[in-house]
Amino acid sequence: MASSTTTCVQPAYATYTKTTSSTLSSTFDATVSWDNDGVSAYETVLTISSAPPASGQLTIAGQKAIYIGLSKTVNYNFFVRKRCADNTFSDFYGPYPIKWN
Repeated sequence: MASSTTTCVQPAYATYTKTTSSTLSSTFDATVSWDNDGVSAYETVLTISSAPPASGQLTIAGQKAIYIGLSKTVNYNFFVRKRCADNTFSDFYGPYPIKWN
């Protein structure tokens, strides 16, 4: 039985950049990146709740999460977790706040 040398470690940080089409626009776009090993798949969630979600949307290795058309008046929370080699998941990292102001 082969043993894995890598452990299922949750991401340690996240960061984001935000853009908008104009100052008059009521929406913005956010591109979120996180502590990503470039090999593993991750599950990401953007929500207005601060409670960890049950599951997320799978992103392939090395990708960022891009959210388009977010309201400038809403505070969002981002969560991310790693999908490990044995198809289990780490705990979610988050809530990481994403907001316009």
